[in-house]
Amino acid sequence: MKYKNKGFTLIEILAVVTIIGLIFILVIPKITSSLKNKKSDVDKTTENLVLTATKLYVSDHSSKFEKTDGNISCMPLHQLVKKGYLDGPVKNVTDDKDITNGKSVRITYNKGFKYELVDSGECKIRYCNSEYCDSDGNGYTKVDYIEGDGTQYVDTGYYANGNTVVEAKLYTDETGNKNWFGGSGYSSNSNFAFNSYSVISIEYRYGNSDWKRVYLDKSVFSGIFTVSFGEKIYINNNLIAENYKQDFKDNVTLTIFERNGNHKGIIAGRIYNFKILEGSKEIMSFIPVVDKNDKGCLFDTISRKCYYDQNGNGFKVKKKDYNYNHNDENGNKYAEVNFIANSGTQYIDTGYYANGNTVVEAKLYTKETGNKNWFGGTGGSKPAYAFNAFTTNQIEYRYGNSSWQRSDVLSMNVVNRDFKISFGEKIYIDEALVAESNASEFQDNKSLTIFVRNGGSGYILGRVYYFKIKEGDSIIKDFIPVIDETGEACLFDKVENKCYYNQGTGEFLWG
Repeated sequence: MKYKNKGFTLIEILAVVTIIGLIFILVIPKITSSLKNKKSDVDKTTENLVLTATKLYVSDHSSKFEKTDGNISCMPLHQLVKKGYLDGPVKNVTDDKDITNGKSVRITYNKGFKYELVDSGECKIRYCNSEYCDSDGNGYTKVDYIEGDGTQYVDTGYYANGNTVVEAKLYTDETGNKNWFGGSGYSSNSNFAFNSYSVISIEYRYGNSDWKRVYLDKSVFSGIFTVSFGEKIYINNNLIAENYKQDFKDNVTLTIFERNGNHKGIIAGRIYNFKILEGSKEIMSFIPVVDKNDKGCLFDTISRKCYYDQNGNGFKVKKKDYNYNHNDENGNKYAEVNFIANSGTQYIDTGYYANGNTVVEAKLYTKETGNKNWFGGTGGSKPAYAFNAFTTNQIEYRYGNSSWQRSDVLSMNVVNRDFKISFGEKIYIDEALVAESNASEFQDNKSLTIFVRNGGSGYILGRVYYFKIKEGDSIIKDFIPVIDETGEACLFDKVENKCYYNQGTGEFLWG
């Protein structure tokens, strides 16, 4: 049987073509749109990554970005790559073109930060690659402190009033009537002024009051100290004076390192930080910095302006260029320094109880004579483990159940010089045997403290360069002097990876 081959009619062909055309009209635009959207999604993802990296950078460097409505900053992509906030190079996904050097993020503040990815040409504000930046793009680097020698001062341009409070961290070893900060000072009108009068007193005026003087115990006012000065005056968080509330405005601006008047009585000292507040609002917040020429000044993080010495002599600075290579279990970082020093009120409790196998190995320094306590446990009762400096060439000690014993140190002067000690059943100074105790099995009933023996009151003014506690060949504690990232000194135990801070008042000095 044969089958007849029948073709398509013209009408059938036209119908098929029409249907296919309708399919193209309906489907192809959707496919095209989908592809475009897909490309847009990829571009958006890249943009979001860039903006997220910028937000993180701003969060980590908030002092560089002024929180004033209308303020604009620019963050070039190549700086985000350089700082490690972006893996570079940054490429446009549509054409694989490198946009790292051609794009910036424009950061606008208006009751919050707004971020836009723009061409670098649209963002012509100068970028500052320093830790702190002024409004002109000049960069500054934080240092530990700026120091005046008695000829420098800074005019803040601020007029103190009845709501003003100054909070500062300061240091001076000067006695006499020296001026830390203030306004009129010499005038009988409104006054806001704080002076150091002697090593144990302060002098001040607040509002329309006469000059007042407060004598302080050395344990409150020594070495580095903090002050909060206003209606109430605190030294190292201790309330030491109180004024009645006044409504006044000083008639000259507040200056630092002196009180404004005739620029006399300028104090020789250091400033670690300096804030001016009205209530809880920070008006000025100064930190010590150096500019690109290593010239010291006080940088106000609020106005983003650096205030230099107005006497023209310039400040000394202590640069913060330490290697923070010691870490505790919480990720806090510490930098090793040469020593920490006691100014008369600081001590460290090691938490360790000495026994008949205990040996302390340390490098120390003091310029004090008299019965001063270096380290130890109970001290006042038996059993005891305690070591004191007694005179320039004598030491005093207790070991186990023995009474206090005194030894000449082979005519060696142990005062006003660095010396090494090994203290246990045998006592060595600079590897020379100077005393020997009877061996005994004992356990001290108080933990061992440094810069004073536990329960004692004769704090020694001295330095610790290192301090080890051993039992036989085992190192129990291995202390080295360090500072943390805020500049506060402590003893870091390399065995525990833990820092031991001052348990007394004030703060350790260090160098």
